Amino acid sequence: PPAGTPQPVVDKLYQAVKTVLARPEMAERLKTLGAERVESTPQSFKAMLNQCFREQRDIGYYAGHLGITPTQLNRVCRDALGQSALEVVHNRLVMEAKRDLAYSSLSIKEIAIALGFSDPGYFSRFFTRQTQYSPTDFRVLARERLARDRGAPVRVAADPA
Repeated sequence: PPAGTPQPVVDKLYQAVKTVLARPEMAERLKTLGAERVESTPQSFKAMLNQCFREQRDIGYYAGHLGITPTQLNRVCRDALGQSALEVVHNRLVMEAKRDLAYSSLSIKEIAIALGFSDPGYFSRFFTRQTQYSPTDFRVLARERLARDRGAPVRVAADPA
Protein backbone atom coordinates (compact mmCIF):
# COMPACT_ATOMS: atom_id res chain seq x y z
CA PRO A 1 0.00 0.00 0.00
CA PRO A 2 1.09 3.59 -0.52
CA ALA A 3 2.94 5.22 2.36
CA GLY A 4 0.60 6.82 4.85
CA THR A 5 -2.29 4.39 4.24
CA PRO A 6 -4.05 3.84 7.57
CA GLN A 7 -3.57 0.33 9.00
CA PRO A 8 -7.31 -0.43 9.29
CA VAL A 9 -7.67 0.15 5.51
CA VAL A 10 -4.75 -2.18 4.80
CA ASP A 11 -6.22 -4.83 7.10
CA LYS A 12 -9.65 -4.64 5.43
CA LEU A 13 -8.09 -4.86 1.97
CA TYR A 14 -6.04 -7.87 3.04
CA GLN A 15 -9.14 -9.60 4.43
CA ALA A 16 -11.10 -8.90 1.22
CA VAL A 17 -8.36 -10.39 -0.98
CA LYS A 18 -8.02 -13.37 1.35
CA THR A 19 -11.79 -13.98 1.19
CA VAL A 20 -11.86 -13.87 -2.61
CA LEU A 21 -8.88 -16.20 -2.93
CA ALA A 22 -10.43 -18.65 -0.46
CA ARG A 23 -13.43 -19.29 -2.72
CA PRO A 24 -13.29 -22.80 -4.23
CA GLU A 25 -13.70 -21.57 -7.81
CA MET A 26 -10.89 -19.04 -7.33
CA ALA A 27 -8.57 -21.66 -5.84
CA GLU A 28 -9.30 -23.95 -8.80
CA ARG A 29 -8.68 -21.12 -11.28
CA LEU A 30 -5.35 -20.28 -9.65
CA LYS A 31 -4.30 -23.94 -9.88
CA THR A 32 -5.33 -24.00 -13.55
CA LEU A 33 -3.33 -20.84 -14.28
CA GLY A 34 -0.28 -22.36 -12.62
CA ALA A 35 -0.67 -25.59 -14.61
CA GLU A 36 -1.11 -23.66 -17.87
CA ARG A 37 2.08 -21.72 -17.19
CA VAL A 38 4.03 -24.91 -16.44
CA GLU A 39 2.64 -26.58 -19.57
CA SER A 40 3.52 -23.62 -21.78
CA THR A 41 7.05 -23.20 -20.40
CA PRO A 42 8.71 -26.05 -22.37
CA GLN A 43 7.13 -24.83 -25.61
CA SER A 44 8.13 -21.23 -24.88
CA PHE A 45 11.66 -22.35 -24.04
CA LYS A 46 11.98 -24.36 -27.26
CA ALA A 47 10.57 -21.48 -29.33
CA MET A 48 13.07 -19.05 -27.77
CA LEU A 49 15.87 -21.58 -28.24
CA ASN A 50 15.00 -22.00 -31.93
CA GLN A 51 15.35 -18.24 -32.38
CA CYS A 52 18.72 -17.78 -30.69
CA PHE A 53 20.47 -21.15 -30.29
CA ARG A 54 23.40 -19.92 -32.39
CA GLU A 55 24.21 -17.35 -29.70
CA GLN A 56 24.90 -20.06 -27.09
CA ARG A 57 23.15 -18.41 -24.17
CA ASP A 58 23.29 -19.91 -20.69
CA ILE A 59 20.24 -21.50 -19.08
CA GLY A 60 19.83 -18.46 -16.80
CA TYR A 61 19.19 -16.29 -19.86
CA TYR A 62 16.28 -18.45 -21.01
CA ALA A 63 14.89 -18.88 -17.50
CA GLY A 64 15.03 -15.13 -16.89
CA HIS A 65 13.10 -14.41 -20.08
CA LEU A 66 10.50 -16.99 -19.05
CA GLY A 67 10.18 -15.46 -15.59
CA ILE A 68 11.42 -18.52 -13.71
CA THR A 69 14.68 -19.68 -12.15
CA PRO A 70 17.15 -21.98 -13.92
CA THR A 71 16.25 -24.70 -11.39
CA GLN A 72 12.55 -24.36 -12.25
CA LEU A 73 13.33 -24.46 -15.97
CA ASN A 74 15.33 -27.65 -15.48
CA ARG A 75 12.54 -29.23 -13.46
CA VAL A 76 9.89 -28.32 -16.03
CA CYS A 77 12.06 -29.59 -18.91
CA ARG A 78 12.75 -32.87 -17.13
CA ASP A 79 9.05 -33.36 -16.37
CA ALA A 80 7.76 -32.39 -19.82
CA LEU A 81 10.63 -33.37 -22.13
CA GLY A 82 12.58 -35.96 -20.17
CA GLN A 83 15.78 -33.91 -20.51
CA SER A 84 17.49 -31.12 -18.62
CA ALA A 85 17.35 -27.64 -20.14
CA LEU A 86 21.05 -27.94 -21.06
CA GLU A 87 20.40 -31.24 -22.85
CA VAL A 88 17.64 -29.55 -24.84
CA VAL A 89 20.09 -26.80 -25.86
CA HIS A 90 22.79 -29.33 -26.77
CA ASN A 91 20.36 -31.41 -28.81
CA ARG A 92 19.29 -28.32 -30.75
CA LEU A 93 22.91 -27.48 -31.54
CA VAL A 94 23.65 -31.07 -32.61
CA MET A 95 20.56 -31.16 -34.84
CA GLU A 96 21.68 -28.02 -36.64
CA ALA A 97 25.28 -29.26 -36.89
CA LYS A 98 24.08 -32.53 -38.43
CA ARG A 99 21.95 -30.62 -40.93
CA ASP A 100 24.87 -28.38 -41.90
CA LEU A 101 27.30 -31.30 -42.16
CA ALA A 102 24.97 -33.35 -44.33
CA TYR A 103 23.49 -30.70 -46.61
CA SER A 104 25.93 -27.80 -46.82
CA SER A 105 29.36 -27.32 -48.28
CA LEU A 106 30.49 -25.25 -45.29
CA SER A 107 33.75 -26.31 -43.72
CA ILE A 108 33.68 -27.71 -40.19
CA LYS A 109 35.31 -24.50 -39.00
CA GLU A 110 32.57 -22.42 -40.67
CA ILE A 111 29.86 -24.60 -39.13
CA ALA A 112 31.50 -24.27 -35.70
CA ILE A 113 31.59 -20.48 -35.97
CA ALA A 114 28.00 -20.31 -37.31
CA LEU A 115 26.84 -22.31 -34.28
CA GLY A 116 28.53 -19.96 -31.84
CA PHE A 117 31.65 -21.98 -31.07
CA SER A 118 34.73 -19.77 -30.94
CA ASP A 119 37.04 -22.78 -31.26
CA PRO A 120 36.49 -25.39 -34.01
CA GLY A 121 38.38 -27.93 -31.89
CA TYR A 122 35.88 -27.49 -29.07
CA PHE A 123 33.01 -27.89 -31.56
CA SER A 124 34.56 -31.15 -32.80
CA ARG A 125 34.92 -32.49 -29.26
CA PHE A 126 31.37 -31.40 -28.39
CA PHE A 127 29.93 -33.01 -31.53
CA THR A 128 31.89 -36.24 -31.02
CA ARG A 129 30.81 -36.46 -27.38
CA GLN A 130 27.16 -35.96 -28.34
CA THR A 131 27.02 -38.27 -31.39
CA GLN A 132 29.95 -40.69 -31.05
CA TYR A 133 31.12 -39.53 -34.53
CA SER A 134 33.60 -36.84 -35.45
CA PRO A 135 32.10 -34.11 -37.66
CA THR A 136 34.15 -35.42 -40.61
CA ASP A 137 33.02 -39.02 -40.10
CA PHE A 138 29.41 -37.93 -39.68
CA ARG A 139 29.56 -35.89 -42.90
CA VAL A 140 30.93 -38.84 -44.87
CA LEU A 141 28.31 -41.25 -43.48
CA ALA A 142 25.44 -38.81 -43.99
CA ARG A 143 26.41 -38.09 -47.57
CA GLU A 144 26.84 -41.79 -48.34
CA ARG A 145 23.38 -42.45 -46.93
CA LEU A 146 21.89 -39.58 -48.94
CA ALA A 147 23.54 -40.82 -52.13
CA ARG A 148 22.29 -44.36 -51.48
CA ASP A 149 18.77 -43.11 -50.85
CA ARG A 150 18.84 -41.20 -54.15
CA GLY A 151 20.43 -44.08 -56.01
CA ALA A 152 23.33 -41.88 -57.06
CA PRO A 153 26.97 -42.99 -57.06
CA VAL A 154 28.87 -42.09 -53.91
CA ARG A 155 31.59 -39.49 -54.38
CA VAL A 156 34.48 -40.00 -52.02
CA ALA A 157 36.85 -37.09 -51.59
CA ALA A 158 40.38 -37.71 -52.80
CA ASP A 159 42.89 -38.40 -50.09
CA PRO A 160 45.20 -35.35 -49.87
CA ALA A 161 48.22 -37.52 -49.13
